[in-house]
Amino acid sequence: MKNKPIIVFITNVDWFFISHRLPIAIELLSEGFQVHLIAKSTNCEMILKKYGIIFHNWRLDRSSINPLKIIYDIFKLFLIIKDIKPNIIHSITLKPIIMSGILGIIFNSSYYVYSISGLGYSYISKTVKSLIVRWITLKIFTFIFNRNNFHIIFQNKEDLNKILKISNLSSNSYSLIPGSGVYLDKFSPKSKQFNNKNKKIIFLFASRLLKSKGLIEFINSSEIFQEAEFKIAGKFDYGNEDCVSKDVIDNAVANGSIKFLGERNDMQKIINTSDVVVLPSYYGEGVPKILIEAAACGKAIITTDHPGCRDAIINNVSGILVKPRSKKELEKAIRYLLQNPDLIKNMGIEGRKLAIKKFNILDVIKKHIDIYYKILKNKNF
Repeated sequence: MKNKPIIVFITNVDWFFISHRLPIAIELLSEGFQVHLIAKSTNCEMILKKYGIIFHNWRLDRSSINPLKIIYDIFKLFLIIKDIKPNIIHSITLKPIIMSGILGIIFNSSYYVYSISGLGYSYISKTVKSLIVRWITLKIFTFIFNRNNFHIIFQNKEDLNKILKISNLSSNSYSLIPGSGVYLDKFSPKSKQFNNKNKKIIFLFASRLLKSKGLIEFINSSEIFQEAEFKIAGKFDYGNEDCVSKDVIDNAVANGSIKFLGERNDMQKIINTSDVVVLPSYYGEGVPKILIEAAACGKAIITTDHPGCRDAIINNVSGILVKPRSKKELEKAIRYLLQNPDLIKNMGIEGRKLAIKKFNILDVIKKHIDIYYKILKNKNF
């Protein structure tokens, strides 16, 4: 390459780490790229600086639909991109995709990569606000996905099919990469694996504390099975209207049906000290990170027959699929595993095999790097 290629990631800092973009960025830096991150400032800037990633503060309000605030955010993003002059702009999550896509009219010499890791809460909510957001989002998608300077990365086929209905995507303008990947050496079966002679079987819910993640169904089910232990790990996402109230968690803890672990940074330990991971989600998922981590750790899984969730298991082999929003089916699946404890170990073994085959982060990194190089080659950089 004649010059050092410049790539910009646009997302929030937490998602940059959670979705494993950091190892992708580190690989790009090692290959001579200049890497920028545009995001709302947190306490992670020093970590980014240590690796050589150039940080730009962009105070995006991800929940606001105020037109004036949106215009202001787009203008601020315009000024930052204008200063960087990137070759590739990689936007992650819906609002950065929409805003950077609109700016594609101006910065048409840049190439755009859009990561759609699920279509979010607005695609399952029936509120007037969500319906309006969904309608506007689809209109903008129709506009930005009918140009010729972009590549979309999907995590599941359902999201791909939804976009195909509103745009004429060519086969080389998108990729399907199932999930953000997992470090198979870090998330692996540990010495304490399931033994039906152990104490109570532990069922774990680990995710953002949203109603649409199936949290209420999980809590309600925990009240039925006194012979098992139910744990919840995750943080309150108060910026999301779907977040459960603290009282819901406090009441469940008070009546003894669950143990609340709070937000944790040691998920491999939390998963490996549990027996079954449960995510009864009906949220607009990509492929839930907790499910691929659970599979890698050799844990049986109960999740919903829902886009993204169903992609993380082999039904009745590495886990059990239940109907979304169905407390009855969730309880049936829990009861089935309690009555057939040998399946918990067998499903965990199959889940680990699936993770090795499908969710290795090294494969995810390579696929991303290949996309960037293909873009640069086509642009004759």
